[in-house]
This record gives sequence, structure tokens and C-alpha cells, in this order.
Amino acid sequence: MNPELLDIRRKALSPTQAINDAWSSIGGDYWFYFGISIVAWLIAMASGMIPGLSIIIGPIVTGPLFAGVFAVFLAKADGEKKEFGAMFDGFKRFQPTVIIGLILSIPGILLQIYQLVALVSDITGMLNPDTREAVLQQSAFPPALIGLYVFMIVFGLTVGLLLFFSYYLIMDRGMGAVDAIKASSKGVIGNFGRLIVLIFLEGLLMLAGVLACGVGLLFVAPVLYLANANAYRQVFPGSNLPARDPNPPDPNVYGDSFGQIA
Repeated sequence: MNPELLDIRRKALSPTQAINDAWSSIGGDYWFYFGISIVAWLIAMASGMIPGLSIIIGPIVTGPLFAGVFAVFLAKADGEKKEFGAMFDGFKRFQPTVIIGLILSIPGILLQIYQLVALVSDITGMLNPDTREAVLQQSAFPPALIGLYVFMIVFGLTVGLLLFFSYYLIMDRGMGAVDAIKASSKGVIGNFGRLIVLIFLEGLLMLAGVLACGVGLLFVAPVLYLANANAYRQVFPGSNLPARDPNPPDPNVYGDSFGQIA
């Protein structure tokens, strides 16, 4: 689908409504969506624990995985309940979801590379008597690591935010990665302040979950996923609605009767 023909609503996102609707609508299906959230997290954690391969395998798995999870919650936002196995439907859109997953994983990949290089450097330094003392006295937060953390924050507030709706667009509208990025960016820019408020409110809910012995975060996750799906649907109306074409049709398509009164 051409992003230019997509109905993107500016200033349409209502953070409180997205969250309130999620709380009220998840109802008796809560444990179903809780189970999907837990399974997704376990798979993501497992893919990130493969020695030496997690840098690449992690993003390749989590991209399609969470695209499918988001699609299940979007169906719930639209009043439909999919089967549990639908959480893996993102793998049917493997290429675009992997591309988005790799882009969003750039900070994590860089951090893992830094940690690997630092570990090898520390081990090498400890084995050398001439550099052992320097290794023991080095700062816990060297400038390179501080710079990397700053980059991660800036990346999340720019690229990460602009791609907020990309997985939904791939699964809901069948877009490729590039078109999904363009459309998501337009939707985010048109609702920037409201999206920031939504993220802030969700952050408070996550904090409350963490304070509840940490496990509360797991129980809040389904509501947050559904709230994000509600937010997407507020900005991008249902796919069954006709897209608005900004260009008028060619009069020739109506034949000789064009402009005549019946």
C-alpha cells in the first residue's frame, strides 16, 4: 500500500482513552493475552542467550515474533479474538519485520559488541602482569560506555519513536519495511506530543509493576500492548475503510456521460 494514500489522522491519539479502553476491554480474555505475552518474552529471552549468536539471532527472532504479537492485540482492539498460534504470524512477513527488528536492535547490538570487546580486553590485560594493575583500576563507566548509553537514549527518542507503528502497518496493511517506516513516521509526527504522553503514562504503569516485587510488570504487559494497539487504531483507522486518494479521477474513466445530468 502506498503510504501517500493511507488515512493518517493528526492529533487523533488519546493516551488516556487508549489505556482506559485497554483496561476495560481485556476483561475475561486477560489470561489468554497474558499467556501470549509471557511466551513471547520467554522466546525473546532464549534467543538472546545463545552464546556468540545472540547478536544476530535475537533481532531476527524478536522482529517477526513481536510483529505477530502486536497483530494479535490489534485484532483484540478491533473486536476480534485470534487463536494463540496467531502470535507467530509475523514470520509470514519475515523480511520486513526482520528489517524493522534489526533497526530497532542497533543500540543493543552495539552494546553487546562493546561488552564482548571489553571482556576480551580485560582478560588479555589481566593475563599480562604489566597491564593487570591498570585493568583493576579502570573506571566502571569509561567514556566509550557513557557515549554508548547517550546514543541509546537519543536513538530511542528519535528512530525508535518514529518506528512506533511500523510493525502494525506491516501486519495490518501488508506494507514493506520502507513504506511502514514512512507511514509510521508520519503518524508519530502528527501525534508526537500525545504519543509522548502515552509512553509516559505507560512508563508509570510499568514502574508500578516493578515496585510490586517486579512480577507486577508481567501482569501489566497485556494492558500496555492493547493500549498501544488502541493508539495505532486511533491514528490509522480500520483497514476496511477506504483510503483517501488526494488526486481526482480522470474524467475519461466515466465515459461520455461524465458531467451530464441523468
